[in-house]
Amino acid sequence: MRIQTARAEVRTWEESDAESLARHANNRKVWLNLRDAFPHPYAIGDAREFIRSARAAKPETRFAIAVEGRAAGGIGFTLSRDVERLRRSAVKDGRVIDQMLYAYVVPEVGRADEHGE
Repeated sequence: MRIQTARAEVRTWEESDAESLARHANNRKVWLNLRDAFPHPYAIGDAREFIRSARAAKPETRFAIAVEGRAAGGIGFTLSRDVERLRRSAVKDGRVIDQMLYAYVVPEVGRADEHGE
């Protein structure tokens, strides 16, 4: 899956994203805004395991946000298994991105998401 915007690309995670993901995710300010399951410090092994899991998921529900070809963060959603599946609000969406790029990329990715681009 690939969605290209003017500044970023939303795409399938690649094994080669592990180093970039570990570098951006190992940030305490990012970690403070995430769920408790997100590890800190975030190591290369965490990145490799996350990417392996994301690539194995069917259907694919977690995607990389790449800037200039390098993963700077991610976006994903959790599918509900009960009656909630019928409501859009039942899909839980999550974003993680390097804090330096947040204002630059996230509004654009959000617009692409809203319009189904």
